[in-house]
Amino acid sequence: EVDLEACCVDGAPAVVKDGNAVEVASDTTAASTKAGESAQGSDASSAAATASRARWASGFAMALLAGLLFGWTFDMPILLMQCAKALKEDPKSSTEDGGVGCHPSMRGHVSENPFNYVFSHFCGIALTAVVVLATYIVVRRERAYMPREIVMPSVLSGVMWGVAQAAWFEANNLLSVSIAFPVISTLPGMVALFVGFMFFGEFRSKRSRVFALVGLGLRVPGVILIALSNGSQ
Repeated sequence: EVDLEACCVDGAPAVVKDGNAVEVASDTTAASTKAGESAQGSDASSAAATASRARWASGFAMALLAGLLFGWTFDMPILLMQCAKALKEDPKSSTEDGGVGCHPSMRGHVSENPFNYVFSHFCGIALTAVVVLATYIVVRRERAYMPREIVMPSVLSGVMWGVAQAAWFEANNLLSVSIAFPVISTLPGMVALFVGFMFFGEFRSKRSRVFALVGLGLRVPGVILIALSNGSQ
């Protein structure tokens, strides 16, 4: 027998059955529960969105820094080669360009040959790579991603890059940096774009394909104009 006398159990509506209070679920209680779950889900979604934006911002900043360093990679060798050329033409010349002082005392210590700077250039890159790798291992620890199967492809890629980088020194010397740099930095990216699309299934979404085509539309005319400007000189 159920007594319809109203009472409550822990603040929830109830009825009295055989002298004992029995909790009865109500629409209000169910709605409150759903509202709490919705609020928790909203908080989790907001936190995930904030973390995603933070990762995007940090990745964007690191990409800008990498691009800045990439643009500076030949500055020092080129300035030293210019100094060697100036001292060859005028042994008493003394100029300062880009923070590198070209003084007569440097005669015999700088060279116009770009390959004389390749070894020191590569040593700096190797040292930087070691520091970055060590920092990555210290920060990530057991979560560091370093599978053995990528070691040999990485070495092969480094050998190919080293040959291309050495040839880039000579291209800068023959064509000038203003022509060689944009051409050489653009064409490998276009090749990588094609290989990624044909063999690795990249650019599956319409949005990624649109961005790739827009990038090509900006790069290709630029390279053509640079090549034509060099041929007209």
